[in-house]
Amino acid sequence: MFRCEEILRNPRWILEVFGCWPVRKPTKTYTIKMLAASAFTLAFPAMLCVEILFAYKNYNTLMQILNFLIPYVYVLCKYTIFTFQQNKLFALLNWTNSKIFNQSFVDGDKILRSAYDVVVMVTKVFRFTLALALSMIALLPLSETKLYPVPISHDLGSYSILMYVFQITCLGIGGWLCIGYDCGFIAFTAIGIAQIDILKLRLSSVIQDLGLNQDAFSNSSNVEQLKMQTKIKETLKACIIQHLAIQEYCKRLNNLFSTTIFIQYLMSILALAITMSRILTITELSVKILELAFILMFIFTQLITYSWSGNQIMIKSSDIGEACYMGQWYYYDVSNRKILFFIMERAKRLLYIKASMFAKTTLATCINILRCTYSIFTILRMTYHEN
Repeated sequence: MFRCEEILRNPRWILEVFGCWPVRKPTKTYTIKMLAASAFTLAFPAMLCVEILFAYKNYNTLMQILNFLIPYVYVLCKYTIFTFQQNKLFALLNWTNSKIFNQSFVDGDKILRSAYDVVVMVTKVFRFTLALALSMIALLPLSETKLYPVPISHDLGSYSILMYVFQITCLGIGGWLCIGYDCGFIAFTAIGIAQIDILKLRLSSVIQDLGLNQDAFSNSSNVEQLKMQTKIKETLKACIIQHLAIQEYCKRLNNLFSTTIFIQYLMSILALAITMSRILTITELSVKILELAFILMFIFTQLITYSWSGNQIMIKSSDIGEACYMGQWYYYDVSNRKILFFIMERAKRLLYIKASMFAKTTLATCINILRCTYSIFTILRMTYHEN
């Protein structure tokens, strides 16, 4: 039987590389990896903040520094949230290991494996875009008359190569951790979506799963009818329990990731606007255009996957009522129809993930973010032309 925790295999492995997947009893090696990742994750944005003090009068240099600082800030925020909210993560992991979410059910394994395949595909896309972006960032100093991917105000002389390696290492670690946290969110939402699909399948195939048909209801005695209706009632009660479990799971998922999503949305607006404004400042074809294009693609991919995942939970939960209607309810007795009616009414309250208290994680929110991004981009473009 395919278990829900298998869906988390990829993001768990990605974060375990640098000791950033929370564990209850970490080993010494794991702790050392975590401390090393923490040092690089904190040192790089600190260095960029110092450089802003020297470059705030130079528009192009300032935009270039902010182009790296803003995405790195939300990596740091995700890292901090995951580190200091381990109890919420452990509670969510307990749900993925619960009996309710790992019941043996017809086509249940197929649905869970499909969710796992989606997470694997998204992980590959993230890793591919990160590799392209990092390659362009690393090659840019070799193709132009500059020493570092991120401009430094001081001449380091013979230590320049160390600064180059330091910057590439920090960007690589930050991008890798960002992939891990983003894929973790996608994996957790994929589990919720898979459970909703399983619930819909159970509700729409109650009669078939019990091995009943029209002849069983029309050619049976009252005693047999009562037994069949009792089996149906037990199945519907099990569906109610699963529905309540899904609601609680989504609530805990929202508690863990709502702040992260809000920061992701806020920083994506700034990062996209700054990256697009930098592209406009380039007057001739160069490697820098490819670098900015891949950075833009990486940020946009993050924004779309967050919005799409949250949107899927909302859409799937809206289909639960329809699944009840498709389940040959006309064979149910009055008592079972009432139970089904209660499920349909409760399903009208849609499940969704919120970006803090400000917006729902949906594709509509994503469109609004892109509109806001364009507004900020317009302001930056006007500022550039004035300078």
